This record gives sequence, C-alpha cells and structure tokens, in this order.
Amino acid sequence: MFGLSSGEISVQQRIEREKGMAHAGQLIRLIDIRVEDNIITNTHGKTPAEFVKKLKYDCARYYGYAGPEFLKALILSYSGHAEAAFNFRARVDEWCAGAVESGRPISGLHERGLLRFALVAVAGGLACEWGILPIDSEDVDRSVLEVAHSWLDDAISLTDGERGVRAVREFLQRHQFSRFPFPQENEAFGARDCAGFRSGDFFLFTDAGFREACGAYGIPQVAEELKRRGILVIDDPARIKAKHLFSGGHRYRFYKVRSCILED
Repeated sequence: MFGLSSGEISVQQRIEREKGMAHAGQLIRLIDIRVEDNIITNTHGKTPAEFVKKLKYDCARYYGYAGPEFLKALILSYSGHAEAAFNFRARVDEWCAGAVESGRPISGLHERGLLRFALVAVAGGLACEWGILPIDSEDVDRSVLEVAHSWLDDAISLTDGERGVRAVREFLQRHQFSRFPFPQENEAFGARDCAGFRSGDFFLFTDAGFREACGAYGIPQVAEELKRRGILVIDDPARIKAKHLFSGGHRYRFYKVRSCILED
C-alpha cells in the first residue's frame, strides 16, 4: 500500500528529532521527496495559483473514482493473477532498467526505492492506456522519472555506508589538525583525544577514532564503501586495516584513509 503525505518536516527530521539518527533502511520505507519551488512546470495557460486551485478542486470532486475503475480494467485485461503479475513484473523491470543513467552506481537500497517509483509509473501508464486518466502515459513516465532522479540525487537516498563516508569526511574536516598529529617516534601515541595520525597523504585512524568518526553507522559498511571508492588502503584482502611502519621501526594496523576523502 502506498501513502502520500505532505508537511514541513521530513521523515528523516522526525526520526532524528525523536531518536537521534535516521538510517537508510528506515528512510526507504517512507520515502521523502524534496519539493522545490518549480514543482509546477506546465499550468496549461493558467496562473500557478489558478492551476493549483483547480487541481485541488478536481481532486476533491473525483476522489474515489480512479481506484475502482483501475481494478475493473485490471480484472478485464488479464486472464488471471499469474498473467497480471508477470506483465507487471516485466514492465517494472523495464522501467527500473531505463531509469538508471549509464555508469551510475546503484545500491540495493536504491533498487528498492526505484521499485516503488516503478510501480507508480507502470500503474499510471496503464491508467492512461485504459482511459482512466485523461493524460498521455509519456507524461506520467517523465514525471515519475524526474522525481526518482531527484530522490537519487538527494542525501536521503544514501546507504548507511555512504552516509558513514560523509560522517568520516566531516569528522576529518573538524579534527584533522587537532586530533591527527604527525607521529615522532612513539611520542604522539599519548596525545590527548588522539583519533589517529597524519602520515603523508594518509589519515591513520585508531580503532576508537574510526568508531567515533563513523558515529551510528556500522564500521564494516563504512569501511567497505571507503574501500569501494579506493579511499581505504588495505594490504590484506582479509583485513580492513593496513599496517603502517613508523620511524622507530614499529608496525601498527590502522584504518588507512587517503586524504583525498576531503576533496569529494
């Protein structure tokens, strides 16, 4: 079942107000869509105010009509549940495949979100084909696609790993000069509030420092996302921490993050 609501506060803001941290899995269940001032692109010769007033009037006047008509057409158009399910699945898969720009990385969470947009696009397209909606199915497809792309581009669509990378970047932006000393032999290991060390083009996070930087996001997910982007250096495929040789001849394992993370 789909719900549509509007308000000044997003789901993310509501969760963070109550519990302190919103995770991607929660935000995919009730998708936030940012509404900008240019939401109305075609007023059909009316002023924006007139168009919105007419739209509200028509929504109230015809409320409850399209749903039953859609179900009637659905029953008459297919011989049974299996045929309908197969057809819908094929249309949804085709829409999702066409919705993603070439070369754009898509996570499992993104795929789940796109499935919801695809169902809206497919159902809207069928409603046009069956004469229930007095508009062109291409208009429906284009509108849903624009909203889906807006959602994909927004921070609220990020996975927990991607959010964690942002958290690590912001942590470094705040503390790179105060909590990441350049080690001189072993003297820096006693630095107050030390979250790691700076060595060349790398930030060497201690376990406690990386845990603090990741915040509420899981360390394995954040480390995996950093590794996928080529920002986390590893020297053993079975480990997410790499050895680093200090000038005193001692080797220690750290979360070895490239300084280019600050440039993203």
